[in-house]
Amino acid sequence: SHRDAITGPTAQIIVGKGGNVQRFNIHKKLLCDSSTYFKAALNNGFAETRDQKITLDDEDPAVFRTYVAWLYKERLDTRTMPSGVQKEAVQRHMLELYVFADKRGIITLLNDTITML
Repeated sequence: SHRDAITGPTAQIIVGKGGNVQRFNIHKKLLCDSSTYFKAALNNGFAETRDQKITLDDEDPAVFRTYVAWLYKERLDTRTMPSGVQKEAVQRHMLELYVFADKRGIITLLNDTITML
């Protein structure tokens, strides 16, 4: 259940590069239940499994933040989208979220993103 997922251990995900890096401590069960990528990375016996730390320097922290909000709220929340009334900015963000979800094996988020687009 969702309640069990948020009482267990966390993993640290470091997202972005250069001057645009953010660290997220996220409950491991939520990550693994949502994503084939995180399930493999955090349970495969490699360094990421031992340290429970993953670096995603090819991802945008703003997109990852939307994923994290979706993980905990179990739905996409437009309040976590880029601010401003430009519909194109929100649609671009959703497309980036779709690409992220596809790359990381997050099927439910893929479907939710398509619904929002």
